[in-house]
Amino acid sequence: MPVLHFFTGTHSEYHRTSDDAHTINADGAAKVAHFITDLAIALARTSETLEFNEAPPPPTITSSGSRPWLGTIPDMTSSPGGVLLSGVTAGSPADEAGMQQGDILIRLGDHEVGDLFEMTNALGNYKPGDAIAIVVRRGEEVVELTGTLRRRGG
Repeated sequence: MPVLHFFTGTHSEYHRTSDDAHTINADGAAKVAHFITDLAIALARTSETLEFNEAPPPPTITSSGSRPWLGTIPDMTSSPGGVLLSGVTAGSPADEAGMQQGDILIRLGDHEVGDLFEMTNALGNYKPGDAIAIVVRRGEEVVELTGTLRRRGG
């Protein structure tokens, strides 16, 4: 039962066949290793007992039929009332719709998006080829875009 997950973030090749050794963030990995070391030492030195707190399971991610692809790269460290984008994949539906790094995705079609689970559930209501409204916060502005979902890789 994992309670902590450490990583150095996503990038345009994350979870793709091109995600190879050249994408390793060595400086970030060193910072994470030092943080984990400091945390382990602090926990070992504390006289307090850690207490297990049962948490509810995350929402079930639903999907209908073929999974559509938008091509966003979420920032996994933040959920500021939507999904903060650390980037978009070049040539993807998100890119073609005009989504940008730093946008906060707040709605897909008729579905509000408060976090990554809600984004995944919202996408599950559509199929490749569907044109949907996309609403993002860009700075102080709310921007409405339109994108046509596709299958990943085509």
